[in-house]
Amino acid sequence: MILHELGENRTIKCYCVSKIRLGRETPDRYVEYCTPYFRSKVVIELDKSMITEHIEQAFEKVKLSLNEFLKNGSGWVRDSVIHMELKTAICHPLVPSSYIPLPSNLAAKKALINIKKC
Repeated sequence: MILHELGENRTIKCYCVSKIRLGRETPDRYVEYCTPYFRSKVVIELDKSMITEHIEQAFEKVKLSLNEFLKNGSGWVRDSVIHMELKTAICHPLVPSSYIPLPSNLAAKKALINIKKC
């Protein structure tokens, strides 16, 4: 699907999100669970050539975030991956032809430049 959208000369934004169940034993011998979410940064895909590398980096970021959560003697252990998803959306960047006039109180100060493309 991502390759299809990029093939139609569209810009795609994507990121990875996962919900992972973690467990740890409490001092009174009960098992405590938590289900945090981990996500990668949003990446804007302009070209098909970089998509595989960016997806791998997104999953690596999720893995690093999980490992950071598990270390430092927290006692949490990975129980299961409840949900993992690669979220995508068509990106509509602002077009350079759009012009937004300054509010009158800012324009009166003569301290800002609002360039209007002719």
